[in-house]
Amino acid sequence: MKIAIYHNLDNGGALNQIENISLNLSKNNCIDLYCHKIPKNISFYNNVYSFPENNKKNIIIDLFFSIFTLNKIAKKISKTILNNQYDLVIIGACKNIQTPYLFHYLNNAVYIFSEPKREFYEKTAFLNNFKKRLAKFFRLPLKLIDYVNCKKANLIITNSQYSNYLLKKIYNKKGFVLYPGLKYIHKTKIIKNPKKEILSIGQLSYLKGHQISLNQIKNIKGIKLLIIGRITDESNYIFNQSKLLPNTKIIQEENNKNKEEIIKKHSFYLANNIKEPFGLTTLEALNKGLFVFGINTGGTSELIRNGLNGILFQNDKIANYHIKQYLNKKIVNLHQLDRIDWSNYTKNLLMIIANNGQLK
Repeated sequence: MKIAIYHNLDNGGALNQIENISLNLSKNNCIDLYCHKIPKNISFYNNVYSFPENNKKNIIIDLFFSIFTLNKIAKKISKTILNNQYDLVIIGACKNIQTPYLFHYLNNAVYIFSEPKREFYEKTAFLNNFKKRLAKFFRLPLKLIDYVNCKKANLIITNSQYSNYLLKKIYNKKGFVLYPGLKYIHKTKIIKNPKKEILSIGQLSYLKGHQISLNQIKNIKGIKLLIIGRITDESNYIFNQSKLLPNTKIIQEENNKNKEEIIKKHSFYLANNIKEPFGLTTLEALNKGLFVFGINTGGTSELIRNGLNGILFQNDKIANYHIKQYLNKKIVNLHQLDRIDWSNYTKNLLMIIANNGQLK
């Protein structure tokens, strides 16, 4: 097959998902990428079509770019895609407006929906000062554009039941749930001799919930916490709170292979991302046999089976008690219930697309 894939994403879980889809599809198909910024890894694409994007000098320039210029670029991209006569078009998210304009021009495109643009609908930062409220006001036109664009999408693939719920609630649309990279396996028992070391991964921001992790483990003697995350403009909040726990270490690590090696060395993982739609990093931790502690919100609850591969909590006090109990155990029994298999995900993705008549 000849397949076109579009996205406008920065580093993160949504981009990892698109790249894993591309990599697995490229094994038996011809894959072309349409983007605004060429990613580091393009080895699995036959052709890469790059279109210029805004440098985001300020919120006003970004707003006008997103409303006017992005739509013009979308028309050019759509024209190129139609001229190249693809069998399948897969569209990822746009970091500016979330749902790309492409759905106005490509009727049979498939939308990989990771989540709504959360800045439009919920608290996403530690402070809600005048600057943040003003930015939210300026984003109102983009919120409307996202809504209109999403209504045009005919086939939507979501990453969890929680994301599907948001899709229905916000856009009155229904998608097909396909957990990214997840394949269920027969329950496998793992016996751990754990150390008092615990891991938390995600950029240093409000939504990744490191502040919750730090609160959950306070007053637990001898515990060591390692936080791996990209620096953001909110990082100081995490750094300041971490100073209250002397055995906390924060490192910035972007290399996925290095992160995998670090994950292997731990027994426990904290998944406190706030209303996380799915949680690829949590899945990676489970795949490496880590026992997961976390808050019972978002799509995280769809990955964890209490007592088998982790425990989810309603509040920090209960979390603190149970984490302390587990870290003091000499032996921890856990069960692996799933593993990461992107080839299986891609096979199921193509099956859904074919059954809904989106393949030529």
